[in-house]
Amino acid sequence: MRFPSEQRFLKYCVSKRRTYLKQLFERRQVRSFFDLWQAELRLAQSPFEIDGLPSEQTARLGIQMRWLLLQDLHQVVRMVVPDFPPAPPSVLAALPGALHQVRVARSMLIAGERGVGKEQLAILLHVLAGRPGALVRLASAELGGPGAPPTRQLMPERGTVFVGQLEQIQEVAQDDLLAFLNGEARRRDLLFIFSTSAEPRELVSRHGVRRDLFVRVSQTEVRLPPLRAKPRDLPFYVGDVLYDLLRVPAERLAQLRSEARDVAESWRGEQLDPDREGYDYFSEALSFVMWGERKELASRKLEEPWCARLLQKTRPGNFTELRDDVARAFDRGDERPALRTVEVYQAPRVLERTRGEATRTPPAAAATEEVPATVPTNLSRDQLLREYYLALLREERGDLRRVALRAGRRLRSLHAELARLDVRAAAFDPFAPPATES
Repeated sequence: MRFPSEQRFLKYCVSKRRTYLKQLFERRQVRSFFDLWQAELRLAQSPFEIDGLPSEQTARLGIQMRWLLLQDLHQVVRMVVPDFPPAPPSVLAALPGALHQVRVARSMLIAGERGVGKEQLAILLHVLAGRPGALVRLASAELGGPGAPPTRQLMPERGTVFVGQLEQIQEVAQDDLLAFLNGEARRRDLLFIFSTSAEPRELVSRHGVRRDLFVRVSQTEVRLPPLRAKPRDLPFYVGDVLYDLLRVPAERLAQLRSEARDVAESWRGEQLDPDREGYDYFSEALSFVMWGERKELASRKLEEPWCARLLQKTRPGNFTELRDDVARAFDRGDERPALRTVEVYQAPRVLERTRGEATRTPPAAAATEEVPATVPTNLSRDQLLREYYLALLREERGDLRRVALRAGRRLRSLHAELARLDVRAAAFDPFAPPATES
């Protein structure tokens, strides 16, 4: 396709994007949304032409438009699975065919090296196929273990069940799982998705998976290519992760809202949408303006030296490690104000000793040991943890993904820890400015 100017191309994309967003949020048909989204993603990847713009800048603009479309996809998926991480390009490429197979099968086996995105593909299939019910994620090694509940108690009445690393399933768990699949599962509305890092044909011969179980769970099969098969996927994925991690500074929000009002007025005057009455042009314009701000931040991050070094040292075959490396490097490179006292809490040496060492320490020596006056030594461990997470949430303005990175916790375990400590992350407004020191 050929466009007379960059502005005309962007207006065309905005108009098309508005079409499928309206279809999604008015009719609530996720399948139709994905069909349109896939068509627009092909537009962002196709070699279009813009008058007066070199081919290199045109390709860069296509990549940035891809980020806008991925943002829409992530928004839809995270309404169902809040901890959904960015999916590798190979997963997005395999998604249309896998989605077609899911609609005609009751079980699927996803094969691929560790870390190539098998769980992300399962999450996308559950959401975009419009599956009713919950998504339950299980690890094969945990099934049938000592004290583990029976398989049927772990399964929902309807929804999708993802079982990871099938090659690690225990023998006793295979009997229980096969009995459930051939019996009670028939009356439940369930889709089973299994994953394996091994070669599927070797699951029976080398990993001890029963043949009848293998036949039952692999009605259809999807193979994800390793990272080294397409080296060009690396910069794509790094850019996707960076764009996903970026947050617009709070001090810029007021100006961006003002710009969005001007853009909304210009769109309303140009009558870009056939159904203009009651349409929220401002929300659409604000999303577009925020995309422009974030794409500039992501482009600058991609040009920083640490990003080039990261791409050079990446071990092929593992998108999960690459995502974690990008997140850690991004967090270290981001300029942030100094943490408050409770966030840099260091226990006094007296508290760090074991009970035996403490009894051998003379009371006089312990009394003379310097204890910082700012350390709240009267709090219990849970109280200290609660203050620590509250401080991180204030600093990150409620962004749980950034809090998990800084605390060194998995997002799923962080949710459980915050619930145990009665910390409500939803109380922190992501658009509120960070607290300033008095």
